[in-house]
Amino acid sequence: MPDALNPPPCVRFRKRPPWAPQMFLNLALWLVLVLALLGARSLLLATDIQPPPNIDAPHNSKPVPRLAGRVTDNAHVLQANDRARIEKMLEKYERETFHQIAVLTVPNLTGEDIEAFSLRVANAWKLGQKGIDNGILVTVAPNDRRVRVELGLGMEKYISDNEAKAVIDNKMIPHFKTADYAGGVQAGLEELMRLGRRFVVKKQDIQQSKGK
Repeated sequence: MPDALNPPPCVRFRKRPPWAPQMFLNLALWLVLVLALLGARSLLLATDIQPPPNIDAPHNSKPVPRLAGRVTDNAHVLQANDRARIEKMLEKYERETFHQIAVLTVPNLTGEDIEAFSLRVANAWKLGQKGIDNGILVTVAPNDRRVRVELGLGMEKYISDNEAKAVIDNKMIPHFKTADYAGGVQAGLEELMRLGRRFVVKKQDIQQSKGK
């Protein structure tokens, strides 16, 4: 295969004798032809090394919402008294168990998968005790009719995926179907808190984890 980066060496011409005009014309034509071929090769090479067009543009992921507390109701589906009651319930639970549970509602996911979105949020919010990973995030997107329970790595050992799915299907969805989001969130949280008590974390566990 010809190497376009190493073209043939240039021909060195001697001074044209006055009796050889035809020879000069032939040489000139040959030189023009060589330069044209080299130009074509350079153009092909430049075309070959251009990056392919980016057909699949990166998805514009939904920004991670600002953590407003144990309940971040960006979809505005909870009344103030309901939100205060749920936050108080989660605060009491954290004092008793050291488990951190947060609720996030967003109107929609702007096309992103709820699993990927919830995981991004949980990591950004740093739910759960450091080194213990006992956090839980409940994400609700009413307009998309999507709900997700994101479990920390430590909590996954005590609450299975099937149990988390059952919490959504049996405790939350029945309320959501009647637009009772406060009732659905609370029912789901109560069951998650019950299951989460299997994971016993003591104060000394947290102190040891912070010391690592």
